[in-house]
Amino acid sequence: VSADDYYLALQWIETVDPKNYAEASYQDLAIGQWVTSSIYTYFRITSKGLSRPDVRKVHRDYLIDGLVTYKAVSRLINYYQPTHLFLLGARLAPSRIAFEVARKLNIDVVVQERGYINDSYTLVNNHTCLDTKPKQHVINAWENIPLDNSELLQVKKYWLDRESGQNLNYLSFYDYQTEYTSVRRRLNIPEDAKIFVVFTSSEDELAMFQDFAEINVQLDIIERLIEIFAERDEYLVIRHHPNIGGNKHLPAEMDFIARAYQQSLSVPSNVRIVMPFEQLTSYALLWHTDAAIAFFSTMAIECVAKGIPTASSKQSLYHQALRYIIHQSDTESLRTLVDSLFSESAKPTLEDLKKVYRFTNALFFKYSNKFSSFNAQGLTYESNDELKVGIDPVLDKVCNHILYGSSLYNLPTDNDKKRSVTEENDFLKKHLLEIEDFRNR
Repeated sequence: VSADDYYLALQWIETVDPKNYAEASYQDLAIGQWVTSSIYTYFRITSKGLSRPDVRKVHRDYLIDGLVTYKAVSRLINYYQPTHLFLLGARLAPSRIAFEVARKLNIDVVVQERGYINDSYTLVNNHTCLDTKPKQHVINAWENIPLDNSELLQVKKYWLDRESGQNLNYLSFYDYQTEYTSVRRRLNIPEDAKIFVVFTSSEDELAMFQDFAEINVQLDIIERLIEIFAERDEYLVIRHHPNIGGNKHLPAEMDFIARAYQQSLSVPSNVRIVMPFEQLTSYALLWHTDAAIAFFSTMAIECVAKGIPTASSKQSLYHQALRYIIHQSDTESLRTLVDSLFSESAKPTLEDLKKVYRFTNALFFKYSNKFSSFNAQGLTYESNDELKVGIDPVLDKVCNHILYGSSLYNLPTDNDKKRSVTEENDFLKKHLLEIEDFRNR
């Protein structure tokens, strides 16, 4: 870093209107776009919070440092002349800027991020962790491949693991359990009443994704659903995501909570709102749920896996595993969607379960990678002999990518494409009966 870099950056920032910090650019460099994800994370806000004076002060500093970082990383790469760059996430400002420098110079970038299951990592090529294209590539590759018995059992066990807070590769949102039989009593809902549940997601987590612009409309849609249920006999339960309430490492998403509380002040007698920090798990609620909306969260596929007709946002990654999608969010369209989800024909079928199982297998198990030579706790090998070809297949895959340009992704083989669907059908038919039996009990 040179002193001239700061002088240049300070001159530049004076020409940028604070209202345009998120779109600020220096020449052809989209510095604002590259650093704003960090601002969302730092303050736990969405674009609605960027106008706050305290946010703008920090945003300004990030823009200055962003331009300085670009200049410094450009010099580093020019000096070392790498052929490949490895980055963690490529989302937060310094690594995102390094990613952009490398791509501008046509340098191959491998981006590593935490995977979806324990001790796993995702590996993507020339995309940041915010880009959904690599996930989509893997999901599309496996969507027509029948699962074998080991994969089916793996997915089925995964649903159970999630409920118990296991195999998540991050801290569970719950450190408590809710008895299934206590849910209706705690929510004061009659035993014979039908229940429609809406699961929200943390806005700040998704605001940084360009593909998820609709995240800010969750509470608007909920407001219309409250109006709709004021005229119905069924009960509406809104379960706000626990992550919105924060934890000992993460502040609460206060803007969302303030709006959610305001919304809860005047609701009909058949509406229940479960705030983020209330100790009632979504999983206990599921077994009492007749229909649901999960805008962006994994609850969308978890609901279907438990026999619940469910819709998600059309921008959600999970929508392609579902039969129902929120195409329009006006009151009449939502009223039609609610009727459809409550209908007898909406109950999940063999084909619905097949889509969810294949999707889950692709995203959570094929898109994630487990190295045998290291894990989240550190290195697991004792000598370099354990790094030879054939011992750690994932390490081999990364090395082959560097040497020969081969794919980083776990894609179906020719043998996979020849699989019979019989085993999958038999397993899922049995699972449908198990779901129905458990729900009845």
